[in-house]
Amino acid sequence: MSTILDELKVANHNLNKNNTGDLHIDNMTDSFGKEIFREVMKQIENGAKLDDEYKKC
Repeated sequence: MSTILDELKVANHNLNKNNTGDLHIDNMTDSFGKEIFREVMKQIENGAKLDDEYKKC
């Protein structure tokens, strides 16, 4: 079970990963991080707390 905070850490990691030099891979990790961040923000806007269970949309 992961929490909202855990997923924020995953999103942050993927958005701030070192560049690999491969534009395709870098774009994929950025997109993955942005998608997780969007889902987490929706849950927070709907009243979820950081220690609540993350529910994948």
